Amino acid sequence: MLVKNEVPKNILKDFLQKDPKGTIIHLKVKPNSKEEKLSLCSDGLLLSVKSQALENAANERVIELLSELFGIPKKNIIILNGKASRYKRLLLLGLNYI
Repeated sequence: MLVKNEVPKNILKDFLQKDPKGTIIHLKVKPNSKEEKLSLCSDGLLLSVKSQALENAANERVIELLSELFGIPKKNIIILNGKASRYKRLLLLGLNYI
């Protein structure tokens, strides 16, 4: 696994929301990090990525890491809100994680 997950599954479920098309996840992204990991912060979930927030590189890496973490194809992850923000709301199509 490329992304280090520091959030237990029973706690992770608290940050997921059911949607008719799958599951919605809210998270804060920290670009240009030394280590890629999913952790908790004062704002909720924090996904640290090594990619810079230039030319959509960090967003693409967020999608890659969430794909790996939840075991779904990258094409099934859609950024609903926050494409130009650290705070993102993403739809994980077909995922019934809750």
